Amino acid sequence: MNFLPRIYGQSKIQKSLKRMVSDDTLSHTIIFYGDEGLGKTTAAIDLAAVLTHKNDKYQKETEMWFSEDVSRYQILTTSDKLLWYIRPLGLELKFEQFRIFFEEMNSFDNQVHVCIIDEAQSMMPPVANALLKTLEEPLNNVYFILITHELNSLLPTIISRAELFPFFPLNKEEYIQLINDFHDKFTLPLNLSVEESFRLTEGNPGMTLSFSSDNNSVGFEEALKFWEIFSENKTAFYKLTEKEFKDRVEFIRYLKCLSLIGQDLMVIASTGKTDFIRCVNFKDIEKIIVQKWTYEKVCKAIKILDKSLKACKRYISVKLIWDMILVEFEHIQKGDIGWKV
Repeated sequence: MNFLPRIYGQSKIQKSLKRMVSDDTLSHTIIFYGDEGLGKTTAAIDLAAVLTHKNDKYQKETEMWFSEDVSRYQILTTSDKLLWYIRPLGLELKFEQFRIFFEEMNSFDNQVHVCIIDEAQSMMPPVANALLKTLEEPLNNVYFILITHELNSLLPTIISRAELFPFFPLNKEEYIQLINDFHDKFTLPLNLSVEESFRLTEGNPGMTLSFSSDNNSVGFEEALKFWEIFSENKTAFYKLTEKEFKDRVEFIRYLKCLSLIGQDLMVIASTGKTDFIRCVNFKDIEKIIVQKWTYEKVCKAIKILDKSLKACKRYISVKLIWDMILVEFEHIQKGDIGWKV
């Protein structure tokens, strides 16, 4: 059984953490970093359960932390107040969230306590410096687990005081094992085989779940239509501006679909081949679409989509982001002089 029971792959991390916990050499500041969807937050909760000797008791209690009902809470904690969870409110992690935790920390008993700080890259310098003071003089019974997909955005002084654990996508064997073990949870996107799904998601479990056909009411077909419209219609902005999305989660999935198709177009535009594309079901349509796009234009478009995903996660208006995408895509396709991305 894995040291972190709900995490597949990451064997090096599993072995290192098990050894450090057993030897009592685990740093009191830990950073889990890597792409989104690789299980960093789940791993942090599992590690907290080990450190506080709660085994799997936190699994059900922490599930509610990721629902819309509690998304605006300043700070979350388990009923025993041994595990604390801080994540951004809107654009960033707020000083007030840490003030609440630091006040609570002053009354901690001798039991082990764990504080998980999600999306740690969203700390502004004043907040990061306040945390740094605590990390410089850690309590023996308090562990901080920072989670980020942008390690270089953290203060170098925080990084230097932490034990770093990089998370990687699953290899093919690990991915197939995960899908087979949880076939009731993962509905493979686009009716792909497991091998084709691995190629599409590059071994990312979170991406697989996001693209699950049960969850994806707006999917790749709609994303293909978007690229087709901008390939053929000079008034694409007016044709697409009234498009609506059920919620922010659906919008993010849609942007990811747009980006994946864009990456395929970039590969085809660069090589003229479809051997290495990820959306294999759409290769014939993509070969037609790419005729109206140059490699340089597709690269600019993908940068716009990447910026849009970041903006969406910072709770900027979906409508505002959508209009920005349409305006920028129109400029890119028209090849406006002096237009820069």
